[in-house]
Amino acid sequence: MAFSLHRVPVPRPRDAHVRKYNDRCMKCLALLLFLTPLTSGLRGQTPTYQDDVDALYRILQKTPAYKDQVRGARKKAYEALYQSIRNDTSQPNGYFHDYHKLARLLFPLRDNHFGFNQMPAALLRREFFGNPDSVLAYRSSAFYRHYPRTSLDLDSLEAELKRRNKDSVEGIYYYDRYLSVGLYRDDEMGRYTGVVLSSALPAWERGQVAITLYGKSPGTFRAVYGHPVYKNYVLVTNEKFQDHALVNARFSSSVSSSCYRKDTLGADYVNLADSDIYFAFRNLSPSIQYVRVRTFTNYHVLAGESRKLLRLLRDSARAPHLIVDLRNNEGGNVRMGEGYVRFIREYARRNHVHVLVNNGTMSAGEIILLGLKGMDHVTVYGQTTRGTLAYGNNYGKTEMLPRGFYGLYVSDMKDKDNLLRYEDIGVAPDVILSASRDWLDQVRESIESGDRPRHP
Repeated sequence: MAFSLHRVPVPRPRDAHVRKYNDRCMKCLALLLFLTPLTSGLRGQTPTYQDDVDALYRILQKTPAYKDQVRGARKKAYEALYQSIRNDTSQPNGYFHDYHKLARLLFPLRDNHFGFNQMPAALLRREFFGNPDSVLAYRSSAFYRHYPRTSLDLDSLEAELKRRNKDSVEGIYYYDRYLSVGLYRDDEMGRYTGVVLSSALPAWERGQVAITLYGKSPGTFRAVYGHPVYKNYVLVTNEKFQDHALVNARFSSSVSSSCYRKDTLGADYVNLADSDIYFAFRNLSPSIQYVRVRTFTNYHVLAGESRKLLRLLRDSARAPHLIVDLRNNEGGNVRMGEGYVRFIREYARRNHVHVLVNNGTMSAGEIILLGLKGMDHVTVYGQTTRGTLAYGNNYGKTEMLPRGFYGLYVSDMKDKDNLLRYEDIGVAPDVILSASRDWLDQVRESIESGDRPRHP
């Protein structure tokens, strides 16, 4: 028996706010290939950089994360950071440099539902990639001409980075077949810079800066990416170097759903494919059944499909072992997941449940996972989850800063369940799976061997 629901395009979960922001940008710029050069008329224009800093500071002060975390000595330190950023009027490349300075106001706040994005000031739409006149016009824009680039000798840099071990953060990364980027350490507060070494995209050229990583803890970063298509800056607040990849470098409205990876030939056993449907139920063997749930959204169409799946589970899940696949579960509404928790609790009284999670399991997906961990006869496999669960977004609101160059996707939900200890860190599995082999095969082998790992 196999059950599957209708195919629905799967948005990249972490970039939902990026998608909404870029869609808004595209509506504003749909008829334009490029805008008036940025450098024309900016001097003397009001509002100012300081107005942007003040506005962002006021917006962040109203957020639950700020109210929970910025107190006492931390409040004094944050105020000093704000004043330092406000007083830093250096403008080696204002439109781009200002973004990095403003983003630093978000760094002390542990809330990965925040999104901070730059408005693309010139636009080369994908349908015009093959149009020489459009490409020439785009490359004549101030946005393109002033885009940050390195002054390093690229041949020497590339040769040096090719010698780096794959376990090193430094090295050469590939965005599918479209970009190769050399990432090297700047030795400035643990900062890494990634420059384009080759590009199959007309928006990029060799030497331009596509990645900036700010060290947070070993293997984790605050990351600023140039969107592969639109090149506007996108902030990823909890980037991870994992399995030789920057695993959260995934972009909506792009040419690929891949991330920046050092390994380009191996299959991706960790993530579900974009083409994989949201919900599925099937028999893997007479003793093992499989169910996939990759969202807990309360969006009416998908919510209805989720309820159908839950009813089917109650009627048809009878095998001694049930694999519950929560990989790439983008979250949603916790209440939509509570029915699954109740079902699994009852099911596990007489059977064994094996839960699959990965770095793409986030938000409500992580909260539901916490409700399952530690249950008798429930084992969690995979890798540590995203670490985006303490706060959330009810209304999907973007606050534009006064100059109109940048927007903050605001988090508005309080941490009512004291989940801040998991923010950035995530929820660890009971059994870590290898990224080099099929995960379902590894779980089935564990089941068939009778291995029952103890919970940590």
